[in-house]
Amino acid sequence: IVVTDDFIEFNTTQEGLVRINFRDILFDEIVHVGMNGVNTCLLTVGKHNFSICIFDFPDALYYMQYIYGIKYFNEQVEAFRPVAEEYLKTSDKPEMTEEQHRYFVQGNALAQTRQVKKAIQLYNKAIAINPVTYPEGYYNLALISSLVNNYPFAVCCMKKYLMLVPDAEDARDAQDKIYGWEIHYADKM
Repeated sequence: IVVTDDFIEFNTTQEGLVRINFRDILFDEIVHVGMNGVNTCLLTVGKHNFSICIFDFPDALYYMQYIYGIKYFNEQVEAFRPVAEEYLKTSDKPEMTEEQHRYFVQGNALAQTRQVKKAIQLYNKAIAINPVTYPEGYYNLALISSLVNNYPFAVCCMKKYLMLVPDAEDARDAQDKIYGWEIHYADKM
């Protein structure tokens, strides 16, 4: 087994060499179902399904994914800083497209029915179209992400929100949410 800060790589009898990039599974739930006590564990990671005998393996993968998320999302915040600075300088703010609006509305509908993973995917699609047309989208995405305990991503989104609207009426509340979420992984930073 090869483990780096960015991926894990190992051989399996079914798939041969498997490389799982943590970035590719940041939003995937690592699911494991125990069978026969500790003898067999069914594991789903991204597009891979495994039947393995190492019962703690899913927990180890989850931990590595979480640690990678902290690093990755901190880098994303820093990469976003120049985008936010340029946005703040612009007096003529870009407008949201109808496609973005549809994704945000659909994401909200899914979040209300607790289909959080799908809601996050739709929000990310909307933001990918233009990352600065709807700063409140980052606020909502942060709240949705916190529902599934993805605190590193929630913090990342809330920081982006505050970069785009530093004088927002809810800026203090947003910063307090960041402080509350950071405590869940402060010892891993």
